[in-house]
Amino acid sequence: YVATQPIRSWRVVGPFPTDTKPPINPESVDLQATFKDKDDQPITWKLVSGTDDTGMIDLGKTYNDGTQFAYAYAEVQSDAERKAELVVGSDDTLTVWVNGSQVYEFTGHRSFNAEQDRKGVTLAPGVNRVLVKCGNFGGTWQFSVGVTEAADHAFLASAPTSGGFNPDAYRAFALKHKGNADRGRTLFTDLKGLACVKCHAINGEGGAVGPDLSGVGALYARDDLIQSVLYPSARIFSGYEPVTVATADGRILTGVVKSDGDDALEIQDAEANRITIPKDQIEDRKVADVSLMPNGLAEGLTPQDFTDVIAFLETLKQTPAPTTRPVGGP
Repeated sequence: YVATQPIRSWRVVGPFPTDTKPPINPESVDLQATFKDKDDQPITWKLVSGTDDTGMIDLGKTYNDGTQFAYAYAEVQSDAERKAELVVGSDDTLTVWVNGSQVYEFTGHRSFNAEQDRKGVTLAPGVNRVLVKCGNFGGTWQFSVGVTEAADHAFLASAPTSGGFNPDAYRAFALKHKGNADRGRTLFTDLKGLACVKCHAINGEGGAVGPDLSGVGALYARDDLIQSVLYPSARIFSGYEPVTVATADGRILTGVVKSDGDDALEIQDAEANRITIPKDQIEDRKVADVSLMPNGLAEGLTPQDFTDVIAFLETLKQTPAPTTRPVGGP
């Protein structure tokens, strides 16, 4: 319900050898400056754009792969001061500054995924300066940064506004306090709020993007339900693993497979839209390790709201309605 808007347009400069002293001051980025690359040749900032729906920047295509690093600079507008999250991913290292202050750093090896980490930040009114340093140890070389949009749902008005989101605190609260199942049902079915019912069916009513939850309260203990909501990608039900598909026309599509025929693949995305992709238009396809259920789903709720939703899930103890689609266990 709080969408992430990828930053798609960046100014980049590089590559620089890994043993080079960083040539850029995060507090004062000069886009007119000229630098020297590893061959002592002059280099300047150039404009690049994201290659997919995540806003992924492929530095390997821009500079060729190798052991080196580069900088990227972008600006994000905000109508007012507000809390937001950076949603980041990289292959390999990544450091992010916002308005001159370092807010994130990863220094190891990893393969690219657009939602590898989230970091809470405060955006200033007007222009916010985002600087990235992305390093590569060899192989592919990519990064992306997204910013969560301002929430406009009324039920978020009572959400915590400071201190950041702490899933462990929500878990502890829900384990110690009693929830109101009726209110949890209201939150679960509110199409302008959590809208869980868009993806999950209960007793034959609701969507089919995610597993049927009709009997989830009989199958899982309270702590299991809490963990599944707080960390949806930790355990994905068999048969509901998302696939990511790259098409010949440059699209990157993610969804749950609904049918896989000889001529076409049909998937259903996180908005419950069914998308048919001709097989001859598929350039690449792989199983994703990130659930379609968004991370941080409880972030817009108070701890009591979250506890109410868990209490509602605990009441669901009916056998799911028969389905023609094979569904596995967790």
